[in-house]
Amino acid sequence: MTHVNGRPLRIRNPRLDGPVSQRLVRYFDTTAFQPLPNQYAITPEPRFLAELRAPSARSLNVTLLKSFTLYERLKLQIRMDAIGATNTPIFGAPGTNLSNLATFGVINSATGSRQMLGSARLLF
Repeated sequence: MTHVNGRPLRIRNPRLDGPVSQRLVRYFDTTAFQPLPNQYAITPEPRFLAELRAPSARSLNVTLLKSFTLYERLKLQIRMDAIGATNTPIFGAPGTNLSNLATFGVINSATGSRQMLGSARLLF
């Protein structure tokens, strides 16, 4: 957490529970922080808060492989790889700058997409 005057004071636990997809606009309780009165005040808060972490990343990768014998010493392998098979988004970290209230506590980025790769291999 940052602010013009330094790290803000934590009034209460800012953690909110529930699915990330329902908490994109308000990932944590933004009213749980109070800015310091001036830039010379020192906060007792730690630099990193254990109860606030970015959303976890989940992905399912799948590989299907089938081998066919064409002749005595000739084989054909067909392979299909799917990276991110469920097409689940990986959400970025929420904004932590208390000076910018429009993005404070808001997740505004997501990555992750399904990628598929097919291949055939001839073994002799």
